[in-house]
Amino acid sequence: MSSTPTQPQQLNHESVNFLLQHALREIDAQNEDRSGLDTKTGVVLGFAIVSLAQMVAALFALPPDKIQLSPHPHLFALLFIGGSVSVSLATVFGLLALRPTVFDSFSVADDLASPNISHDQLSQEILTILKDAIPANDAAFARKARYSDRTVYLVGIAVFCYAGVAALILWPLLT
Repeated sequence: MSSTPTQPQQLNHESVNFLLQHALREIDAQNEDRSGLDTKTGVVLGFAIVSLAQMVAALFALPPDKIQLSPHPHLFALLFIGGSVSVSLATVFGLLALRPTVFDSFSVADDLASPNISHDQLSQEILTILKDAIPANDAAFARKARYSDRTVYLVGIAVFCYAGVAALILWPLLT
């Protein structure tokens, strides 16, 4: 029995076009997901930084004789430091989520170097590039999403800590 090496099966024109359009839609969706995550992370991070600034400004704006923290000074300090540490960590994770990352796709500039290539061959080359790019983009997005998740959780902790600080400050003023 003689075995003949099998050649990779060439895709027909319709299959190539279908797969190419599907891969390009996936790349577009990945890019939109990445942009959306960056926008949301930026908003949450901005909120955290503004809340820290507002809390510090409120503490300095109150007259010292109006701040009565003597019943719970340790709780006040714990909540303020906890909120500040949470905002600091949220900033680190938020910046890690927002840092520029490589987004794999294909470059038309590479294809301009050989303008005589057939449409099907060009489409197959782009498909080969996108076959590797899509999983690489998914992995990069997963890392960004983990950092963004941590940012959101830490901002939540900071908000609760600062709400506790505000309650400790305002409660004696209300009673």
